[in-house]
Amino acid sequence: MKKTLFVFLITCAGLGKLCGQTAVPVYEEPRHKPVFTNEYVRVIRAIIKDQDTSLFHIHAAPSAFVFVKPAHYDNQVMGENWTTPNYAKGYAWYSSFAAGPSTHRVAAHPSSEVFAYDVELLNRYNKDDKKWLPLSNDTIFIADKAAGYRITLNKEKPTFEISSRGPIVAILLTGNEIRIESTNEKPVTIKETDYLYLTHKKRHIIQHKGQDPVEVILFEVR
Repeated sequence: MKKTLFVFLITCAGLGKLCGQTAVPVYEEPRHKPVFTNEYVRVIRAIIKDQDTSLFHIHAAPSAFVFVKPAHYDNQVMGENWTTPNYAKGYAWYSSFAAGPSTHRVAAHPSSEVFAYDVELLNRYNKDDKKWLPLSNDTIFIADKAAGYRITLNKEKPTFEISSRGPIVAILLTGNEIRIESTNEKPVTIKETDYLYLTHKKRHIIQHKGQDPVEVILFEVR
């Protein structure tokens, strides 16, 4: 394990020198702010604005991602040419990085903003989950270490209940606000683009009292 880590660090350092900058872990890149960390997840809020460019940074841990605003930006994988991805608000995905780390940098276009969450999966919650079933049929992905869901709440369906599940990161993608009630905790209201960590094994009720539908992204640790 130590030898593998040493080789990984040497490789990343060598690639960084080729591009004139030593790559840093994503959680040390100044525009990628770790906003919550525990034994299961590291939640990173990435915001890059108005022609700003991030440092080359390394994604190595299995991660769930979501853009919480439309994302049209420039992207450069280390050692390759620039590309210009274009993703809709709410585009979400999972990357295991099983084949190796990804090192890149991101540049925002003039008067635009790239806003995303990167939820790094630091440890599995249930290593023996043969009886595991998805929390909802509204799945974005189901992977070995996590599952992603897209939940819509409206007047006909104003609540969504979670009970006795693994750790979950909830992100309000669209809508003014939602209220989350959790066992033995004070209710919390989160606004659009905010997140909340939901502790495992507890009962959580996500509530919406407005007129317009809201969309919530849930990343669950398996």
